[in-house]
Amino acid sequence: MADTSPDTPAGRRAAMLERIREATGFLTSQTPRPDEAGRPVRQVATDDPKRFERWGQLARKNGMAVERCRRENILAAVDRCLEKHPVTQVLLAFEDKQLLAPLTGHLLGHGLQVHHWGEPQSRELAYQCEVAVTDVRLGLADTGALLVWSDPGFGRAATLTIPIHVVLLPVESIVADLVDALLVVAERFPQQLPSNIVIINGPSKTADIEMNLVTGVHGPKYLYVVVVDPA
Repeated sequence: MADTSPDTPAGRRAAMLERIREATGFLTSQTPRPDEAGRPVRQVATDDPKRFERWGQLARKNGMAVERCRRENILAAVDRCLEKHPVTQVLLAFEDKQLLAPLTGHLLGHGLQVHHWGEPQSRELAYQCEVAVTDVRLGLADTGALLVWSDPGFGRAATLTIPIHVVLLPVESIVADLVDALLVVAERFPQQLPSNIVIINGPSKTADIEMNLVTGVHGPKYLYVVVVDPA
C-alpha cells in the first residue's frame, strides 16, 4: 500500500484531489460511500427545499448570469439580458407556446428580426442570429447545469451555434440531479429517446491552444438564465 502521509508524493496528490473535490462539490473523504447494494451517493435529495438555491450558486460559478423573476416579468428580464449587446436577429425555440407570442411581439417592438425554430431555413438562421432565447427542459441542482433535448420545436443548433443564449428556466423544473432528470426523461419518452440530449454546464470554453482558456470558441460566449417563478 502506498504511503499517503502528507509529506509524500502520494499524500500530496491525495490532498490536492480532495481540495478539487471540495471546490467542485463532488465527493470528499467525509462523504458516505455507496452501500453494499451499489446504490449511488446523491449530493442533493429529491425533495431538498434548498435545491433551487444550490442550483443558482453553482450555475453562477459555472459562468452563467442568473436572475430570478415572476412569470409576468419575463419580458423585462429578457431585456436586461440583451441590453449590453448589439442585436439585430433573434431565434426563439420554445415548448411553452403561451409565452412564444408575447415574447415575439415584444422583440419585434424593439425593431429586431425574430425567427422561430422549425420555420424554413431555421438551421441556416442559427448561424446568422446573434441571440437565441429558449426554454430549457431541466436544471440539475447538484452541478448547476441545464439539460435540454431536441424535438421539432427545439433544434440542437439553437443552443450550440449562437453567440448569446438566453434561457428561461421554470423554478419547478430544477431537479436534484441527473438521477431524477433521467427519470423525467424516461417518463416523458417511454418508447424512444430524443435524438439529442445535452447537458449545458456554462458558456462554451476551451483551453486546447497552449492551455489558454478562451470563452465562446465553439458555442455561446454569453449564457443568461432567467429562473421563472409561477405567476
